Amino acid sequence: MATLRAFGHGNQGPPVVLVHGWCCSGDVWRHQIEAFAGRCRLLVAELGHPDPETQDVSIAATGAALVTALDREGIDACTLVGHSMGGPVALEAARRLRSRCRAVIGVDTFTDAAFYAARPDAEIATRLEPFRRDFAGTMTTMIDRITLGGPADLRRWVTRMMAEAPRPSALARMASLLAHDIEALWPTVPCPVATINSAPLDRPEARLTLAGLDATWMPDVGHFPMLEAPEAFNRQLARALTMASP
Repeated sequence: MATLRAFGHGNQGPPVVLVHGWCCSGDVWRHQIEAFAGRCRLLVAELGHPDPETQDVSIAATGAALVTALDREGIDACTLVGHSMGGPVALEAARRLRSRCRAVIGVDTFTDAAFYAARPDAEIATRLEPFRRDFAGTMTTMIDRITLGGPADLRRWVTRMMAEAPRPSALARMASLLAHDIEALWPTVPCPVATINSAPLDRPEARLTLAGLDATWMPDVGHFPMLEAPEAFNRQLARALTMASP
């Protein structure tokens, strides 16, 4: 079950909902909470780590769970901000919210075909195998590769957070992400979509073309720009949020 933590005040338009990515928590948004809670109401989503034996952990189901959490809070309108896997989760939520969603803003998400175009089953199995064999070790190697900036202890903090995720839930969610078809979902999203992505991690030859996407490429950051360069990222996020202004 998705839950929401509230920060800031509600007198400056619809709330901004921050959605974390794979194996993460809402703590990845700590710098944005500090910077934006004085400007608008923030809702920080916690997607949890459901047991895939008893619950649907697909991207679509996670998006639906986010909508349920927003309904529980009586949210009539919002802007969704999603990092990594949280980007497709936000799109699935936006599709269900329809006119209640003012905009979706991604963070290092949407454009890499290797993660956001539907992958063949055999490829998914191959890519998950290292995590099955050595979850913590493979996670450490991955984070070292995709985290390019920030304070010296950032990699350790991110690695610890992500490696502590329950492996069954993590593997099921990654399998669902790799099978999820953003190109099929895209025409059903009822609002403007932007993304703030890492320029060093971009692979133009594998970049998806998504109609109407407003993409910004940040230099000198990796997969966690909101943690690696928070001040520069916050400027980009503030710009992106203007498209959701009434």
